[in-house]
Amino acid sequence: MQSTAIKTRVFEEANSEWVLCVDCHIQLVPGALAKLLEFIDAHPDCTDLLQGPLLDDSLQQVSTHWEPRWHEGMLGVWATNPRGIDPGHRPLTSHASMGVFGCRKDAWLGFNPRFRGHGGEEGYVHHKFRAAGRRTLCLPFLRWTHRFERPNGVPYPITYDDRLRKLPDRLGRAGLGDRTGIGPLPPHRRAELVEQLWPGGRQKKQPFTAFGAIVCPSSDRLPQQWAKMGSRFEQLGIAGCIRRIPAADTPTTRRSVVRYPIARP
Repeated sequence: MQSTAIKTRVFEEANSEWVLCVDCHIQLVPGALAKLLEFIDAHPDCTDLLQGPLLDDSLQQVSTHWEPRWHEGMLGVWATNPRGIDPGHRPLTSHASMGVFGCRKDAWLGFNPRFRGHGGEEGYVHHKFRAAGRRTLCLPFLRWTHRFERPNGVPYPITYDDRLRKLPDRLGRAGLGDRTGIGPLPPHRRAELVEQLWPGGRQKKQPFTAFGAIVCPSSDRLPQQWAKMGSRFEQLGIAGCIRRIPAADTPTTRRSVVRYPIARP
């Protein structure tokens, strides 16, 4: 599990009344956690989604929310509400990146279970809270920094495929009905991204695209299996729809996998 999926798992596994989800490459400013606990004590029945503003590397520039504009395949561009510059200001209604977020465990509404990969989930979960009559709050004191630069590179794939499949007029809309309040992709962006996902329109004509998700178990011990299946998926034009998961070996399946590495049609 990666990114969005693992964040949902945090809430499922937590045994506390409140849950704070923090990405591993993020640091909270000194005192932020203590102030958050004070806020929780003062608002024990709060069912809102809680977040905080981002500090840039200079620790001077404060970004409080995302404006709903398209940029690099994502719906959201960092912006600043002047009121959020003061860490002592009252909470602001806004939504932002989900590097740091939290709420009561029993108030968490969850992501679409078909989300996968990096990015694209922010607008979805915020509008889901709002559709339920709750707020998405920016707590000015809950400041954090993001390690954008990675000396060894980003250890997970970042693709337009994963982002596009989470956009509100696709899986997001499937989870929220028509209550997202976000319009579909601009025509020029849709054409560009759809062509990247479905070159030449091949996948749009495939019956497999009627399914919300296609998962292919494949043994890590037999990489040649996945290579051959990948070739078949390419021929069918559905390679971008397939998600590979490691197959679990058992005493029974180990023998059968070795003897019958590929199911013949």
